[in-house]
Amino acid sequence: MEFPIERFNEKETPFYYYDTDLLRQTLAEINRCTKGLPYHVHYAIKANANAGLLEVIRQEGSELTALAAANSRQRWLLDSN
Repeated sequence: MEFPIERFNEKETPFYYYDTDLLRQTLAEINRCTKGLPYHVHYAIKANANAGLLEVIRQEGSELTALAAANSRQRWLLDSN
């Protein structure tokens, strides 16, 4: 798949582009490779607390780890859905 650069011609910068399809594929591959092994994927919320990304990560079966108070609130919001 080619990067859709034309979609960004009219966006103001800076902006963030998240390819959630690629994220889902990556997480599925991680899950496939670790199936049956004593591993659990944990994502540190402080790495990127974007609620949309965190929801994708949670939906794909990964754990969300919050160590700071502000991140704990974010985790609570996601867990309450």
